[in-house]
This record gives sequence, C-alpha cells and structure tokens, in this order.
Amino acid sequence: MKAKFLFMTLSVAALASCSNDETLDTNRSAISFRSLVEGMTRGTSVTVANLDQFKVTAVGNGKVYMDKVAVNGSESGAKWATEGTYYWPAFQLNFYGYAPADAQGVTLNETTRTIADFTPAQKVEEQKDLVIACNTGTKESNQETGVPMNFRHALSQVVVKAKCPAENMKVEVIGIKVANVAGKGTFTFPADVTTGKDTRQLDFSLWSGLGDATAAYMKRGDAPVTLTRDAQDITFADRFILVPQQLTAWAGNNEDKGTYLSVLCRISNVSGDNVTQLYPSEEGKYGFSAVAIDTKWEPGKRYVYTLEFFGQNGGGGKYDPDPTNPDPDPDKDKDIDKDPEPDKEGGDPILDKPIFFTVTVDDWVEQPAIDLQM
Repeated sequence: MKAKFLFMTLSVAALASCSNDETLDTNRSAISFRSLVEGMTRGTSVTVANLDQFKVTAVGNGKVYMDKVAVNGSESGAKWATEGTYYWPAFQLNFYGYAPADAQGVTLNETTRTIADFTPAQKVEEQKDLVIACNTGTKESNQETGVPMNFRHALSQVVVKAKCPAENMKVEVIGIKVANVAGKGTFTFPADVTTGKDTRQLDFSLWSGLGDATAAYMKRGDAPVTLTRDAQDITFADRFILVPQQLTAWAGNNEDKGTYLSVLCRISNVSGDNVTQLYPSEEGKYGFSAVAIDTKWEPGKRYVYTLEFFGQNGGGGKYDPDPTNPDPDPDKDKDIDKDPEPDKEGGDPILDKPIFFTVTVDDWVEQPAIDLQM
C-alpha cells in the first residue's frame, strides 16, 4: 500500500536586513565592517546575534590584501573589528567573508574563491550553518561608514513533520532519517556583491556520491511523538542543514540508491481500549517507514516535508532498504529498541491491504405449510 506523501517548500527571504546597521569602528582610516544576516531561525542557524566571528579575505590591485582575517563581533553584533588593524589602500578592495570561521577547505585569492568539499556533521545537532558575504569597498566610500557585509545562507535547511488523521491508527515516532544524499560539495563565492535584494542562486557543485548510499543523517528524539490529525514536527527541535543539490528519488525497491525520508516509528491498531501493535512485528520495538523524495534543494531555502500516515488512499509507508544506515548512535540507541531484522525487504509495503468484507445474504428457505385446527 503506497503511503500518501505531501511536501511544501518555504522559500526564505533571500536577504533580510538587520537593525544592527551602523558604524562599527571609530577609527575612520582603518577598515571596519557592518554585518547583516538574512533571516533564518531555530537550531544552529546563524543570525547577527549569534555570529561571534567571521573571516574575511580582501583582494585588490591583482593580489591578496587581507588573508582570512578574523573579524570579531561584540554587543550582539553591533560592533565588529578585525584582529589587527588594516588601513585602506588607494585602490578598491573586493571582500569575501564566511562563517563559521573554522570552515575547512577555503581558498580565497585573486583567482580562486571556493570552499572545497564542505561536509555537514554526521550528527544533526552538530551541523553548522554556512554563511557567506561579498562586497566591494574604497576609502572614499567606506572609511566613515564601514563595509556592509550582508551574509547569505549557503546551505539548505530541511524540516520534517508528520500527521495521522485515522483515529483507529496510532503512530509513535522516535526518529527521522534523510538517506542517500550527497554528503559534501564545493561552494564557489559569487563574483560580485551579495546585497539585500539579491536573488541569485549561490553556486554549489562537485558533489560527492550524489544519489548513492554515501550519506544518511538521523535525528532521534528523547521521547516518542504520537501523531494526530495535525502535523507535528518530528525533527525534534533541530533542523537538517545539508548541501544544496538536486535529489534523485529512491525507486521504492530493495536497492539502496536514491533519496528518501525514513521515519523510525511504531504503528498500532486502536479499537476502543484495545491497542494492537502492527509494525514492527515484535512488540515494543520500532521500525523504519520510508518514502521517496526528489526535491531540488537550493541555498538559503527551508524545505518542510509533511508526511501523512493513513490518510485517504494512504498507508504506512514502505520498508527501508537499509535500516542500519547510519550506524547506531550509542548515546541514543540505548534508549530505543529498534527491530534489527525487518520481516520484509526494502520497498515492500509495511502494511498490506486493509481489512475489507464481501457480503452475501442467504435467501429465505421455504418450508411446507403447517395446518392447525382451532
């Protein structure tokens, strides 16, 4: 039985300005910055308030003038200053900023502007937002006001919600997995300014393992969520922050290729006060329920997937083709009793067709007449 699947894409404003737009250094002859961050909320997303530090490279007159210099914020992003003082030259400078400051694989010079093989952390709660900013500046235009650095989110954010409108079905969710996506990619800085009205697509390329079983990200909750007819967040207050890419959908079979979402859950039938677990077959355990996705993830956008269990013409999803990927988390799995040996192969429906009836009614059987004397 094929599970009914719905998703919607919420496009975050490309560049949202911030109220912390003011001169950041009273030394008028030194290079100073103003930092803005487009708006995204929750989890590890970067905002001006939590952006403590970024690094910046300045290129001008055919050579590097500032090489990955740390810029530190204070007063919740109201003031920004470089580590060391850098004075304005007579020529224009092109500035390239990024955070987190400890990002690896960054090459910024007069010919190359890339972050090679950017790889999100395996644990969702440890994943970091990647923001970048580009601008130009001159002594005449910026020594009084500072250089505005408008940061854009370079990654994609993924949220998963779920609901179950069927009152006679109980679905308890303890985890959610995004499987078979490119685990790393190379980012190229834009050649010109990232402004507050910039809607250009940021550039990710050179993905690793796109569509194969190379990367799976799992988020487990501390306690199960029982689904209702209203969609609930099953990413458990975190957000997947992953490499932008065009997804290739899992074919819904036993081959572990193509992208899918997989819900670690327990499914039961409810009749009055009677609750009977249907999946997985071993009482008290949890199993994965998978559904394919093929979205194009773009930088700076949040994608919200809403999974509907047992809606109209819907069911309980399909068996996960690789229920052991990723490797168990010893800190979390000790509290989760997961079924290690599913009953069926990947792609098989978790629940077969629902119970239904065929009805016949016997004809009346005629009997011989009975005569009675009064």
